[in-house]
Amino acid sequence: MAGKRKAEAQGSSDVKRATKSKPTSDDEDDFISDDGQDPMLSAIDIADDGEDSGSSEGEADLIDDEAEESAMDDEEEEVEEEEGSMEDVEANTAQAYGQKKGSSLYKAPTNEEMQTLKSGSTLYKSNLFSMQLDLLLPSLRPLPVSMHPAPAALSALTSTLQSLRPFLLALPALATTTPQASLKQYPDLPYPNSGPAEDSNWKMTFVPPKEVQIVGDWALETVSSSKASKKGKGKEGAVDMALMMPEEYFQEKDFLNGRFFFKQIYWLGVIGKALSDQTEKLGLGAVEWSVTDGSDWKPVLVLKSKQDKSAKDFSKLNLVITLHPTIPTSLFPATKLSPSRNNLRPPPSSAAPPPPTPHYNAQILSSTLPAQHLVYLHHLSLALPAYKDASLMLQLWGRQRGFGAEIPWQGYGGWSGWCQMVMGLLVFGGNNEKGKKESGKRLGRGMSSYQVFRGVLDFFTKRSFFTQPVFLHTQPNAAPSAEKKIPTEDWMISGLFDAVFVDPTGSVNLLSGVERGVLEILGQEAKGTLELLDEDDYGEEKEEVFDSVFLRKATGGERRFDLVFRIDISSAKPLLQPALARLDQPSRTAHLMTSVSSVVRRALNTRAKCVVSQKAVPSTTTSRWTFGSPKPTPAPESQVIELGIILDQREAARLVDHGPSAEEPEASQEFRDFWGDKSELRRFKDGRILESVVWEVGPAPEERSLIVGRSVRYILNRHFGLDADEIPIESLAAYLPLLRLPASATNLLSTDASSEGFRPAIDAYNQLTKTLKAMEDLPLSLLNIFPVAEGLRYSSVFPPLPIDTDRFSLAPDCLKYIEPLDVVIQFESSGRWPDDLTAIQKIKLAFFEKIAKQFRDRLRGCIVSVAMDEIDDAEEAVIEDNCSLEIFVPSGYAFRLRIHHDRERFLLEQMIADKKSTNPHIRRVAQKALDIHHSRFTYLPRHHSAMAALHHLYPSFSTTVRLTKRWFASHMLSSHVSAQMIELICAHVYLKPPPYRTPASPSAGFARVVGLLSTWKWKSVPLFVPLYSAAGMEAGQKVVFPKEKGALITEKFKRFRATDPMISHGAFVVATEEDLSGRVFGASSPTRLVAGRITQLAKATILCLEPQDQVEPLNVLHVFKTPTSDYNFLIHLKPAVLPRLSQALEPNQAAWASKYKNLSTLQASSSTYGRELRLQFDPVQLFIRDLRTIYGETFVLFQDSLGGSVIGGIWNPTLQEPRNFKIQTGFSGRPVAREGGDKKSQMIRLNEAGVVAEIERLGEGLVERVQFEA
Repeated sequence: MAGKRKAEAQGSSDVKRATKSKPTSDDEDDFISDDGQDPMLSAIDIADDGEDSGSSEGEADLIDDEAEESAMDDEEEEVEEEEGSMEDVEANTAQAYGQKKGSSLYKAPTNEEMQTLKSGSTLYKSNLFSMQLDLLLPSLRPLPVSMHPAPAALSALTSTLQSLRPFLLALPALATTTPQASLKQYPDLPYPNSGPAEDSNWKMTFVPPKEVQIVGDWALETVSSSKASKKGKGKEGAVDMALMMPEEYFQEKDFLNGRFFFKQIYWLGVIGKALSDQTEKLGLGAVEWSVTDGSDWKPVLVLKSKQDKSAKDFSKLNLVITLHPTIPTSLFPATKLSPSRNNLRPPPSSAAPPPPTPHYNAQILSSTLPAQHLVYLHHLSLALPAYKDASLMLQLWGRQRGFGAEIPWQGYGGWSGWCQMVMGLLVFGGNNEKGKKESGKRLGRGMSSYQVFRGVLDFFTKRSFFTQPVFLHTQPNAAPSAEKKIPTEDWMISGLFDAVFVDPTGSVNLLSGVERGVLEILGQEAKGTLELLDEDDYGEEKEEVFDSVFLRKATGGERRFDLVFRIDISSAKPLLQPALARLDQPSRTAHLMTSVSSVVRRALNTRAKCVVSQKAVPSTTTSRWTFGSPKPTPAPESQVIELGIILDQREAARLVDHGPSAEEPEASQEFRDFWGDKSELRRFKDGRILESVVWEVGPAPEERSLIVGRSVRYILNRHFGLDADEIPIESLAAYLPLLRLPASATNLLSTDASSEGFRPAIDAYNQLTKTLKAMEDLPLSLLNIFPVAEGLRYSSVFPPLPIDTDRFSLAPDCLKYIEPLDVVIQFESSGRWPDDLTAIQKIKLAFFEKIAKQFRDRLRGCIVSVAMDEIDDAEEAVIEDNCSLEIFVPSGYAFRLRIHHDRERFLLEQMIADKKSTNPHIRRVAQKALDIHHSRFTYLPRHHSAMAALHHLYPSFSTTVRLTKRWFASHMLSSHVSAQMIELICAHVYLKPPPYRTPASPSAGFARVVGLLSTWKWKSVPLFVPLYSAAGMEAGQKVVFPKEKGALITEKFKRFRATDPMISHGAFVVATEEDLSGRVFGASSPTRLVAGRITQLAKATILCLEPQDQVEPLNVLHVFKTPTSDYNFLIHLKPAVLPRLSQALEPNQAAWASKYKNLSTLQASSSTYGRELRLQFDPVQLFIRDLRTIYGETFVLFQDSLGGSVIGGIWNPTLQEPRNFKIQTGFSGRPVAREGGDKKSQMIRLNEAGVVAEIERLGEGLVERVQFEA
C-alpha cells in the first residue's frame, strides 16, 4: 500500500505535465487485438490511474489556471504526507517488531495472534480493517531515537530544549516601566484592542520565569508523527514549553480591563527580544509571534529550527517550539474570575449595565492549566494503557474533519487536549450540574485503542452538550484541586455558554469559546463515522471504510453541508452596541461569526439541524509573523466567513414559519422585532391566529428548496445591515437555471410556460391511462399500464414541455425537438396470441390501429400515428419488438406506447436454446431481441417504479439526479453512461450515505455524487445499491443490502473481471437486489477509457466545488464546462440545424430569438425539417450512430446530447502505428515508408486526413467544419 500511494503521487505530477501538451491519444478499450490483449495499454494513463490515483488529467482545465492546479498538488501531497497516509507504514511496522523489511520468513501464528484474527471480524467487522489500523498506528506514534528516521534531528531538538531552560531561567530582571514607555521600547508588541489606554497608571517590569516545563502532547508522547514528518512536509507539530510567570510580577487587580494580557505580552516580548538576539548561540532559526486559537488576547512565541544541516538543525522533524506564559493557580481568587463576573468595564458613556465576561475570564484562568492538566493526563495514561494510541487516532480523525487550530478549544493541546479530557471523563467519571455522579457507559481500563476511539465517538454522538453539563472529577493524586472552586450555579447562568464542560480543576469551561454549531457538526460527524464502522452489509469494501475514517479529508463544505454561504462581514454592523459587543470576544470577527450563526439558527428554527460559521480561509497569513515586525493587517479574505447549514428534509421546504399566538403580546412583539415587515398576523384553518412569515414561491417544485436561502439573506440584511443583493447566492440557486429552458425558446413552442415542472406531464399521463382503461371494444382487456419515461419519474434534465402544434410547425429548426413520454401497456393473457414472433408483431400493429381509432374518437385534437422502428437487419426486424403508437394529446404532451407480451420472451429463449436447428446468426439476432425485450418490459418498468418512490421519499433526489445528468452531458459523456445508471449512482448516495448523512439539498446531493465518482475504485469494487430494500422505509432509516445477494454479486463481479481483465466494456458495475450482475444498464459502456475520464473530471469538479483558500462565490459554469484540448479532432456542427440547441449549456439565443419574433410571418419553406411532428428526432445522434457504425474501430466519439454543437474524437493509437499492408484492414489507411527502406507499398497506417474528409462529406449540411491537426 505504501508503494501504491507513492506511485499515485508520482502519477499525478506525470499526468499534469502531460496535459500541458496536446495528447496524441488517450486509451480506448473498445480496441482489442486478436490475441485478447489491449494494444493501447501504453496510452492509458488516464484510465489506469483514474480510478485509484490522486492524479488529475487534462480535465483539470476546469480550474482554469495553474494556481488551482498547484492546489491539487498540495492537496495530494497532504494526503500522502500529513493525513495519516500509509507511506512507510510497513517499514515502520517492521521496525517496531524488529523485523527486516521484505522478509519472506514467517513462523506459525501464536494462539494470541489467532485470537486477534478471530476478534478482528467481530470488533472491526473485518480483519482487513484491523490490519490497516495495525499498519497505521506505528506511523503515527512518536519513535525513539534508535528507530527514528532522523535521529540526528531528534538529538538536535533534545539539545535545544535542554539549552533553552537555563537560558530562560537566567534572563536578567528589568527596571519598572509604564505601558506608554513599553510601546516606545517595543513598538511592535501585538497588544489587543489598540493596546493600553494612554492614561494607564499601572506599571510593568520583567522578572525571569520561575519555572520552565515541557507540557502538552510532547510530554505525554501523543505528538503524531504524521505531523513530525521525516520529510518535513506535513502540518507542523509543536513542542509546548510552559514558562511560569512569577507571582510578584502581578498586582492584585491585574485581571481587570485586559491589564493581565498587556503585562503577559510585554513579558513575552522581553523574552522574544532576548531569544532573537541569541538565535545563533541557541541554534535557532527564527523567532515568531503566533496567535493561538484565533485569540488576540494570548499570543505565544514560536521558535523555529535552523535549516543549515548543522548539528543543531531539527527542521526534518517538522516541529517548532512554542513558549506559553503561565501563572500560579493562587495568583487570582477563582471567584473573581467566575463566569458570572464582569472584568472588562465599558466606557463611561455606556448607560447599559456591564454584562458578564465569561470568555475573557476563561482566557485568564486557562493560563493556570498546563501543569495541572499534564498531571491529570499522566494519571489517565497510567489508568488507560490504550490512551496514547486512542489519542493519536482521535487527532487524525478530527484533523481530517477540520476540528483543529481554527476552533478555540480551551486548555492546552486544542482538539487533542479536549479529546483526552473526554477520555478522562469516560475513565475517571464526572458530575452533573446537581453534583451527582455521571451515569452512563464508561470506558473499561483494559479496552483497546480502537474501542476507546469508538467510545469517544459514541460520547460525541449521544451527548447533548447544550442540556447536559459536565464537571470532571479530580481524582486523588491526579490533579491539585483549586482552593476555591467556582460555584456550580455560576456555570449554569442562562446565556453565558452554549455548552459546559468544566475541567478537572473546576476553573475553566473547556467549551467556553466553541461555537454551538461546531458541537452540532461534531455529533453529526461522529454519528456518520460510527455508522460507517458498523456497516456489516455489502456495499463498500472495508478498505474504503478505513480511508473514509482516517485518510480522506472531509472538510469540504459542499459535501458536508446542504447549503453553504460565503459572506463578507467587513461591512456588517454588530448585533449589539459596539462597546458591549467587543467586551467578551477576542476580536470583532469572532463576535460576528458567533452572532451570524446564532441569528440564522433562530431564523431557520426547525428547518435546520445544524448551523456552523467558520472562516472561509484559515488565517495562516495573520496567525504567525516574525518577531520585531508589526502584526500583518488582516487580508480582505479574512473577513469572509463560510456559513454551513445542514437541513431537516421534512421541514426545510415548508412555506410558513409559525410564530406565537396573538394572545401572547410580549412573544408576538419579539417575533415582529425579529422578522420586521415579513411578519404578519394570520388565521389558519384550524382556528389558530398566529404571527407568521409566509414565503411565496413559483410553481416549479425546486422553487421551495430556495426558501432557506431567501430566509438567510433577508435576516442577515435586517440584523447586520448586509445588502441582500451582495450576499452571494448559494450554489443551489446558481444550479437551477441549468435545469430550465430559456423563456425565449419555450415561448416559441408553447402557450403554457414550463415553470410548473413535472406536474402537468404527470396529469396528462393520468388522463391518458383513464382514456385507455375506458376503451371497451378492444379484443383483449387492458391489464397493466407502466410509465417508463424519465419525465414521468421526475428525473429528466428538463421538465417535459407542452407543445403547441401551430407554433411548433412555424418554429425554427433549432427548436424542433420533441421528447416522447414512453409508456408500456400489457393486455390480459390469452391463447389467441400466435406462437410466431413475426405474427406477434403484426398483432401488435393491429392493436395499435384499434387504439388509435379510439383515441381519435375520444380526444378531440389528438394526433395519433403508428410508428415502425428503424432496424437495418431484416432478421431482426421481423422478430424484435419493432412498433409503437405515438400519441400527441391535446394538452401538448407526446406519448409513445409499446405493448408487452410475455410470450415473446419464451419464444426468443427457445430460439436461442435451439442450437441444432437455428444458425448462429439467428441466435445472435434472437439474443439481441431478448435483451431489448428484457430492457423495455422488465428492467425499465421496475427501475421506474423504484426511482419514483425515491423521489417521494427524498424531496431533493429528483434535482440531484437532474444536475448529475446535466454534468455527464455537459462533459460529453451522455452517450457512454445510460440515464438509468446515473440514477442508480445517485440513489447510492441517498441510500448509503455514511460517512455523511443523507443529503437534504440538491447541491449537497450533487457534490456527494461527484465525490463518489472521484474516489470509487471501479476496477475492483462494484457499487451496491439497496434500491428495492428501501421500499416502504422512511427517510433517514438505515437500508441494508441483503448479505446473500451481496455475496452473489461479489462472486459474479470477480468472474466478470476475470473474463475481461482489460475492462474493454462494462467498467462501471452498479448492482441492485434485482440485478446481481450490475450490468443491466451498463453491459457495454462505459469503457475503461470513459470510466477513467469520468474519474478525472470528478476530481477536477470537486476542486471547483470545494476550493482551498478561496472566498469567491462558486461559478457553476466552471463545474459544467468541459475542456476540449484532450481530443484529437473536433467536429463543429451548424447551430441552426440542431433541434436541441435550446438545451445547450450556454445556448446562443440569437439563433431563434431575433429572427423569429413574429411567427405569423414565417414561411414553412425556411425550415429544413418542415412542419411534421417527429418524436425524438435528433439528426446529431443519427449522424454519430452512422459514424460509429462505419468507424467504430477507428476512433471514439464524445458529444453533449443536450444541445452540444461539438463532437470530440480520439483516434485509436494502434492504427497510427505503421503495419504491414493486407487487404480488409478495417480502416482507412495510407502508405508509409518502412524504416531503413524505400518500399512504401509494404507499410500502411491510419489515414487521419482521409477519414476527416469522409466525415465532412457524410455530415454535409450538418457539419460546419472539422478541427484537426495532421
